[in-house]
Amino acid sequence: MSAAHRHTAHLRRVLLLGLGLLVLGAGAMLLGLGIGSTGFESLLLARHDPVALQIVWDIRLPRTLGAWLAGALLGLAGSVAQGLFRNPLADPYLLGSASGASLGVALALLMFGGSAASTQWVMRLGLTGAAFVGAVVAVMLTLLLARGVQQTLRLLLAGVIVGVVLGAAKDLITIASADILQAIQGFILGSTGLVGWSACAVMAMVGAVCLLLG
Repeated sequence: MSAAHRHTAHLRRVLLLGLGLLVLGAGAMLLGLGIGSTGFESLLLARHDPVALQIVWDIRLPRTLGAWLAGALLGLAGSVAQGLFRNPLADPYLLGSASGASLGVALALLMFGGSAASTQWVMRLGLTGAAFVGAVVAVMLTLLLARGVQQTLRLLLAGVIVGVVLGAAKDLITIASADILQAIQGFILGSTGLVGWSACAVMAMVGAVCLLLG
């Protein structure tokens, strides 16, 4: 088999795999629309019942789509990390971003004195912003220690060091203020309870820009 035929066969397999994953994702989203106190009843009655339509369209669909988009962005981040480190086992946490985000949330909770389960938008935006800033600071520290991205091994070791140090700092904060431990765990695990159409639009826009740049 020639190289052109092998490339065509590989491309066909990739397209079939992608199509299969999209079909499975659509099926999972359909199941997500049926999750709730009324189950699939609201989904079946959505065409004729305005209340059921509101439940499906304004509550269940954006949450389900938001979870799907979040998973897609995480997968994209993992793919970028694998390409950067040229290792199929690499993940975005190797740069210390996860530890930095956790530390940012811990510091924010320590200053706010609130709970991640709070429904106040200011609190939510504050925690999200703190996690983003913490992740960016962690990545910048990793790049500073590694002196750029030219040496992947040096970058990997710097990311591990930054992750361990920032993770230890987060643990010290939770030990000193144990009442925020549950809130930190709840934020790290995540929730789609406050996801709406605006959040889905932001995630879709970010994903489209990253795909175009990639």
